Amino acid sequence: MNVASTWTPGASKNDLGLTEFRFGVTLPLPDPKLSPLTGSFFVLTPSFAYTSVRWNDNASFPCNLYNAGFSVMWMKPLNERWDLMVNVAPSYAADGKAKDETVRCPVIFGATWTPDVKWKIVFGAAYLDRSDIPVIPFGGFSYTPNDDWKFECMAPQPRIARRLTTLRRPDDFNHWVYLGLGFGGGAWRIDSIDRTDLAQYREYSVLLGYEFNARQIKKWCVEAAFLFGREMQFKEHTQPDRHLGNSLALRFRGTF
Repeated sequence: MNVASTWTPGASKNDLGLTEFRFGVTLPLPDPKLSPLTGSFFVLTPSFAYTSVRWNDNASFPCNLYNAGFSVMWMKPLNERWDLMVNVAPSYAADGKAKDETVRCPVIFGATWTPDVKWKIVFGAAYLDRSDIPVIPFGGFSYTPNDDWKFECMAPQPRIARRLTTLRRPDDFNHWVYLGLGFGGGAWRIDSIDRTDLAQYREYSVLLGYEFNARQIKKWCVEAAFLFGREMQFKEHTQPDRHLGNSLALRFRGTF
């Protein structure tokens, strides 16, 4: 199970404030540990997200936003060094009142090259099903020189992580701190002033985080982020596009 929550209070009492809760379950089909090296497998992840909106300066914007759907990831190991990946994620993304065009379907395609245990090279592209940013490239490299450092220079969310403590027993946790950059946002179909519209929100962030994880793949992390470049755009122009103030955000993510 995957859970996440983000609180963005907004730059002022009239600025856009968001509180998001997200839940998901990851189901490998079949278990990749049971697949032969050259075989493929799928990862199915149904998810639901609820976003509470506070925007005193815009009474026409809905107070509640929803995103419910699932992603299907197909992974194909070609050999010991190369892997292919395709992810399709159809979802209902709307305010609960809009009736038309409420389903979005982002698609991600990528490949991974692992020349050795220290290096991993990733490249690909993501179709976001948005009019403001239809496609973004992603990729970069991950370098792990030793057990205490991770350099993940991966667009659009690079980070550098440093392990704080290594506990000796097999069931203990590893503790990390990390510094990173991020790109986030969302798109929802909403019942706007005189007709439905597509609200498209984006933000950029600089973040500091703390993470601990167990060898049983249990992990949680907390982050403090500074948000900038925040914008809300309306595809059908039922409302003027808004440039929002810089803000802070607190995030929690957990995998159980």
